[in-house]
Amino acid sequence: MKNIWRRCVSGIKLGVSPLSWMNSDIPSLGSAIPIEQCLAEAAEIGYQGVELEDPMRKILPQLPALLKELKITCVAGWHSTFLLKNSWDQERDSVQKHMDVLDKIGAKIVNLAECTDAVHRQAGVSLLTRPKLDDAMMQELAGSLETLADYIHKQGFQTAYHHHMGTVVQDADDIRRLMQHTETLGLLYDSGHLYFAGDDPFEVLKEQLHRITHVHLKNIRPEVLNREGDFFSAIVDGAFTVPGDGMGIDFRPIVAQLKGSGYNGWMIVEAEQDPSKAKPYRYAKLGYDSISGN
Repeated sequence: MKNIWRRCVSGIKLGVSPLSWMNSDIPSLGSAIPIEQCLAEAAEIGYQGVELEDPMRKILPQLPALLKELKITCVAGWHSTFLLKNSWDQERDSVQKHMDVLDKIGAKIVNLAECTDAVHRQAGVSLLTRPKLDDAMMQELAGSLETLADYIHKQGFQTAYHHHMGTVVQDADDIRRLMQHTETLGLLYDSGHLYFAGDDPFEVLKEQLHRITHVHLKNIRPEVLNREGDFFSAIVDGAFTVPGDGMGIDFRPIVAQLKGSGYNGWMIVEAEQDPSKAKPYRYAKLGYDSISGN
């Protein structure tokens, strides 16, 4: 993948997820790694941005100054929705609190994921038990998400819906049905979750290119992948890794397609890994070098 970045991606900004250093789903992973170390190493490698992860909230008051000092941007933050069981007022108030946090640190993208009955944060619970929506329920969710997206956009933020293992929107068919019933809701494209779900990441990219507002680039170790297991074990066992490692995904056509489409948003190198097994700096740099060509 030498020189992909220089050939194809001028104008697209490259960031990294703190998930290589720490984890929101499994707080014990990387809990001893200071947030300051994570951000400093990301900046040293050359990344322009990061995303907000739960451990970063511990230093929220100091975060804007630290980001400014390191010349790195906080781009986006995950927000769990429960639109299928909560009232509109509850969900509006919840996302407003999230946007208030994002606004303080300069992030402008809300990564949404519907988590009603989701199993990705339940250790020992097979991903095969994840909730599935019939067409009527998917249309109901889509309508609620479209209303929420409209509210978010009016506050000056972008939306990026994160299809995710163990949730109601997991695979290509779920994404297709959700996008068919929405118009303004943006899509977060995640190569690793698509491969994990059994889909071809490049084919989904081509199909949904016009809806993509944010990108996560992660690779898969197919020899570790267990689609019948739980998400916790997948992370700890090392199913996810960065571009430049693993054998699951060829990123050359993905990056070229994004560039050719005129996409000018963020690409976030991401891999939920156990930092005691996969040294964060080494893997974050591997991902950077693989995509940037440096």
